[in-house]
Amino acid sequence: MQRQLPNQENETTPTADVRPSADEVVERLNELWEQNASLSTSFTPSHTTRTVGKYRIERIVGHGSFGVVFLAYDAELNREVALKLPRPEVLIDAERLKRFEGEATTAAQLDHPAIVPIFDAQFTGPVPYIASAYCVGPDLGDWLAARKTPVEPQQAAEFVAQLAEAVHYAHQQGVLHRDLKPSNIMLEPCDTSSPSAELADYEPRLTDFGLAKLVQASLHDTRSSLLVGTPLYMAPEQLERDSPQVTQATDVYALGVLLYELLLLKTPYEGDSYVEILDKLRSDQSVAFPDHAAEVPDDLQTICCKCLEKQPRDRYASAAELRDDLNCYLCGAPIQAQPSNWVDKFSRWCRRPARLIAAGKFSFWLQAGVLAWVAVVGALASLTGAIPASEVSKSLLDILFVAATMHLPLGLLGLILKREKWWAFWPSTIGNCVMLVIFVHATVSPAVAFDYHYPNQLTKLQTFVPLTTLSVIATALHLLAIPAWFSKRDNRRNAVKQ
Repeated sequence: MQRQLPNQENETTPTADVRPSADEVVERLNELWEQNASLSTSFTPSHTTRTVGKYRIERIVGHGSFGVVFLAYDAELNREVALKLPRPEVLIDAERLKRFEGEATTAAQLDHPAIVPIFDAQFTGPVPYIASAYCVGPDLGDWLAARKTPVEPQQAAEFVAQLAEAVHYAHQQGVLHRDLKPSNIMLEPCDTSSPSAELADYEPRLTDFGLAKLVQASLHDTRSSLLVGTPLYMAPEQLERDSPQVTQATDVYALGVLLYELLLLKTPYEGDSYVEILDKLRSDQSVAFPDHAAEVPDDLQTICCKCLEKQPRDRYASAAELRDDLNCYLCGAPIQAQPSNWVDKFSRWCRRPARLIAAGKFSFWLQAGVLAWVAVVGALASLTGAIPASEVSKSLLDILFVAATMHLPLGLLGLILKREKWWAFWPSTIGNCVMLVIFVHATVSPAVAFDYHYPNQLTKLQTFVPLTTLSVIATALHLLAIPAWFSKRDNRRNAVKQ
């Protein structure tokens, strides 16, 4: 059953039409954020006279992607609710206000015991809000921060299996969360009489769909410059420069990060800054459990590492597959995931986008170096008289011809490829193969074009052997990157299908 949200009869009304005026923004800020600029201090009882709609605000209980969450009281139904109000900066940003509204419309489609239900929402009038069920327990982030020791493997597997079931349900409804992280997972205590230090004594409740994506929506609905997600829990494909290829495997990756953090009390990639974390995320470095994690069973490590594969195709295809493998582990049955051997590792290494970028970089610098070398040698030969004056003009034309037909185009293609324009890969690959054939022929053939530049065979070999060697490397890098190109193509197609 889908929940109906009020004030949504006219779905074609653009966000800009309901965006508050400057005066309304000032009024809201004065009402809601006065004496609470940091948004971190809870309201005192004497400061709880504010009301939003039919809800009486009690205190701040958390923060979401686009709003601040308050504990509020619904006098009509005599119940406590979690009331989310947009952050001040969201109120004056049409794009972010649209996402705030989208959180309610997305979550309203979902009816699952492990997903926090939406009770009510209001997007017009002086104060937009989203009212949802209130969970009396902490969020997973706060709970983990208070722990000194990792979660017992059995409990961690059971917990993530429950989350995977909820995520799979959302995927079946056409919703990708895209921002799974501890602060978006509420813990509902099985026994409310006293807090517990055991994760098994809580039921997970997934919340905050502010970054969720309706799968049938256009890939271009978000700004290409927007970094969607939280770096510590982001999948590598969410860093794509143009259109992130976000699929079900993206949420599977985040579930893997959560499992890893439960088992080790740290995330797979950590650093002193977001830049350092993102660099590690984009690197070829695979996730592996440290030696001191011997208490984590091998099967559970294998399941976690499969979730954290850099390429979406190497992960579980769905959250349901992850759930099933975790249940196999919990029951002592054989799991589907298998540890990687050297063949698998090499195959995955070849499929990573870094192979394409490396091929482009090497090709660009090779051609730039050859052009610079030819220019310097030609200039020195002319100045020293090594090339007769009568042949200087002919030599210059030869150099320009070779540069314009081979080295310059390949250098430009390499530059384009290293800037992640994948269409340049095949022209660059073919061009490097042709150049290699030319260099090999020039090395072994007794006669070669422009042979007047090479007074003897030794001079010719000194020129073409290094060029041929470098060309072999450039061609090999391109051939090794072919699986990466096909992987990119397949990921793009899968994203469109989903």
